[in-house]
Amino acid sequence: ASHDHIGLTTIGVGVQFDAELATTIGSVRGGNLFFMRDEDDVRQVFRDEFDYMVSELAHDLTISITPEPGYNVSGVYGVPDGLMGWQNTRTVKITLPTVFLSSKGGALFVALARSREDSHLPARPPADGTPLASVELRYRPLNSGTAETDRVEAFAPPAKPSAAMQLGH
Repeated sequence: ASHDHIGLTTIGVGVQFDAELATTIGSVRGGNLFFMRDEDDVRQVFRDEFDYMVSELAHDLTISITPEPGYNVSGVYGVPDGLMGWQNTRTVKITLPTVFLSSKGGALFVALARSREDSHLPARPPADGTPLASVELRYRPLNSGTAETDRVEAFAPPAKPSAAMQLGH
């Protein structure tokens, strides 16, 4: 149905709903998932999030993260395990069937660690201007049959990490 521009938003209410089934349904192309604990959550979601929960931006997003030599991906947070895996021995690939607007600024957190062959050595800060990883995006904008790609380099922060990065860490 998603290829006919029909989406499905799944809403889990309270603690006694089938979270595994809801996550599966919310993870397909055109699917979305919200969890509401109580009446206050219901009010907040429908007051503040309704326009976002039905606003698809893109489909078939893949994010490929390839660390530079000397580093490995040691963790990815913010996406269910079933939506990511190894593309090759160095690259982690995340697949998100649908991208929605969000007022909460959803994010992925990727942790890098030194390569195993260097793990016994003292930590070495990255050289200024040297990327830590390459991130490649591929997606289909809503109402477009053409896939678009982009690539960015991820660098170490130049100063003290932001509060959000510290919280993620």
